[in-house]
Amino acid sequence: MERTGCHMRKSVLSVLLALVFLCLVLAGCTTTQPAPPVQTTATPPPTPNATPNATHTPTTRVTTVPTVPITTELTGTRWQLVSYQGPQLSAVNVLPGSIITARFGKDENVTGSAGCNQYGASYKATPGSVSIGPVTTTMMACDAPTGVMTQESVYLVNLGKASTFTVHGDLLTLYDSGGKTVLTFTRSS
Repeated sequence: MERTGCHMRKSVLSVLLALVFLCLVLAGCTTTQPAPPVQTTATPPPTPNATPNATHTPTTRVTTVPTVPITTELTGTRWQLVSYQGPQLSAVNVLPGSIITARFGKDENVTGSAGCNQYGASYKATPGSVSIGPVTTTMMACDAPTGVMTQESVYLVNLGKASTFTVHGDLLTLYDSGGKTVLTFTRSS
C-alpha cells in the first residue's frame, strides 16, 4: 500500500510540474505592445481675477498621440516611373516602350522592373523620409528600346539617392538629400 501512495505522490508531482512548465511556456509566448507616445503640457496659471487667497497647483494634461503606420503612403501600390533626374540634373521622361516600376512592400522591401532587369532592395521609411538599401538585380541585357540599359543604370542610382518623398494624389516623388527631384512615379493598376 505504501508503494501505491509513493507512486501516487510521484504522479501528482509530475502533473504539477507539467502544469508549472506549461504556465511558464504560455507566459513566455505573450507579447506586450509598447505604450503610445505621450505629450504633456502644463495647465496655464490662473487669471488675475481669480478668487483671492486661492492657491493654484499646476496640473499636467496627458494627450495620447495616435501611432500611424509609417509607410501607408508608399505601400500597397504599384508605382510606374514617369520621369527621372538625368545626367544634366534635368527631368528626363521614361523611354517609350520601356516600363519601370516600384512596389514598396510592408516587409520593407522595394521590388520592380528597372526597364530590363528585375530589382529588389530593402528600405526604411518614416513619414516623408525614405532610405533605400543596396539594390540587387537580375543580369539580363536588353537592346530595345535604344538606351534602355543606360536609363536603367541611372534609375537604380537615383533610387539609391532617395532621401525624402511626397505623395500627392496619384504622384509619388522621391527627392535626394539636397531636395532635388530624382524620381517621379504615378500610381499604376
